Amino acid sequence: MIAIIGVENVHRVTQSYLMFDGQALPTWAAEQFDGALPRSDFLAAYFLAAGVIYIEDLRHLYRAAYGISLGSFRPRARLTTIQGALLDLNGRMGINPSGNFTLLGTTWERDLRTRLWWALIVYDVFTSMSFGRASGIVSDWDVPLPLRSSKDTPSYDAFVSLCELASIMNDFVLLLAPGKNGNGRAKLARLLTVGLDLDRWRGRLDARGFFDNYPGAKPPGLCSLQLTYYGSSLHITRAAWDAVAMDSPTLVANSQRACLQAAIELVEFVERLHPSDLGTGYWSSVCPFIISSCMVSLVRLTLQSDRQDQATDAVWQLAVFTLRRFISALSDASRENAWDVADLALSRALYFVPLLAKQAPEFAVVLEPLQLVTQPEESDAALSVDQLEALLNSFVNPIAPYEHFDLEMTL
Repeated sequence: MIAIIGVENVHRVTQSYLMFDGQALPTWAAEQFDGALPRSDFLAAYFLAAGVIYIEDLRHLYRAAYGISLGSFRPRARLTTIQGALLDLNGRMGINPSGNFTLLGTTWERDLRTRLWWALIVYDVFTSMSFGRASGIVSDWDVPLPLRSSKDTPSYDAFVSLCELASIMNDFVLLLAPGKNGNGRAKLARLLTVGLDLDRWRGRLDARGFFDNYPGAKPPGLCSLQLTYYGSSLHITRAAWDAVAMDSPTLVANSQRACLQAAIELVEFVERLHPSDLGTGYWSSVCPFIISSCMVSLVRLTLQSDRQDQATDAVWQLAVFTLRRFISALSDASRENAWDVADLALSRALYFVPLLAKQAPEFAVVLEPLQLVTQPEESDAALSVDQLEALLNSFVNPIAPYEHFDLEMTL
């Protein structure tokens, strides 16, 4: 790793890590850093890889550095192997791979092990949520939340709040496990419980001003936390829509409108972002998938709601114009502030929106903001309905039997 980034750059890269990731995901606090890299080879490699991405003249090394940070786990390491490496300090284990908490080590070492564990939980829960798969970590663990104190920075407060959010959404992820779905009404009841917990979590953060407008750049980790919250809300409402897909038309329409409202809130959040949050802010690795999931949800809402409804507040009308706003905001952020978090969604939109517009004229309004993004090669031949359906479904990892595109019924 050091050979790639250069020994002369190690200090600069580690300071970059501490300025961004080190605050947003404090697995190694500044007061414990004392100018030296962690003894754990994996942690040291991870910190250097994470710091490289924020330095413009070294950013091109990120992929190679990230590959090296995972090199000791190849081939096909199990999650428990990674857990062990993350929690191994000085050759000792303080939390075993099942998450049973022990009191090994000094106070700061126990605190560090706890934060490492929760960082892994956060990654696993929100990756599972975004990809529509069951958790890779056993649910029977007893590790307490990271400690809070009156001296906590806003970034550390955001991290602990993210851990709380992960604990709530872990109940949602449990619904993704095989045989855990149950019937639609039973699943809807469980989703309602998760949704109420999410509302209470939001209320606590509102009381501390976490979702207030900031005049400039936000502390590292705050924007990523907010986007993760909006993504969580969208996934819950989308799962509720799927749970009632075969129910009464009124219930389906109400669930679609709730899903639309969650998507609109996410889009409005992106539109409000400050340029400094876009250009150099911290964003977790799951954020691009949340952005892409919102875009695909808006496509589903346009295609699968009642397009015979010509009211100005019809779900499909609002969904397609929200999609236009979203694509416009993402293309502006990518072009003007090099916000690569938007790249995954934009690359997908560039490919399938023009194809959709040939099949469904409602999507023509979305084409204009795409003109500002590099276009793929033109093709006069529209995909067949079956081909377009397969393409759209390739962007969706279903979490319920009905979460898919059936264009024969919607075009």
